[in-house]
Amino acid sequence: MTKGDHAALAGVYTFSFLAVMGLLGLENILLKVKRKKLPRPEKANVFIVIISIFLISVADNCCTL
Repeated sequence: MTKGDHAALAGVYTFSFLAVMGLLGLENILLKVKRKKLPRPEKANVFIVIISIFLISVADNCCTL
């Protein structure tokens, strides 16, 4: 499929990993909004989560160039 082009395969795995990390950030925000009374031992500030999602999208754009 890749005809020996390992960079293309590495790009696919990079995109997949960063997409999953971004979805985990969105999941964190959704849990904060929808289930406010859910007990959590660790607390993340919503601002920090939004910044992390932004940085993941920047990293994703840099890796696909």
